[in-house]
Amino acid sequence: MVAAMNEGEYDPRRFTAARRRLEEYLRRESPETWRVLEDPDVGFAYTDALQFGFSPKDEDVFERLTMPDSLEILKGAAKAANYNVKLTLGRGTKEVLIEPT
Repeated sequence: MVAAMNEGEYDPRRFTAARRRLEEYLRRESPETWRVLEDPDVGFAYTDALQFGFSPKDEDVFERLTMPDSLEILKGAAKAANYNVKLTLGRGTKEVLIEPT
């Protein structure tokens, strides 16, 4: 696990820096992917990764982001951020963990 842990808690500064690096990478490499992830309807949370949650009504978007080309972009973003990236649909009905390559 790459996530910054500090006695069972995450390090908010490192987490914020990782999100900023992820954002910068995606804005440069795939602005359309970043537009999807920054949508206010997409939930964002810290678990053991930078986690983006999609509602069941956005299953088509989730499926598009988990296609091979999109996954390669997200793997590059995870590597740039030095954090795992997790995409979830609904309440954990579908989940994809993207690890830095």
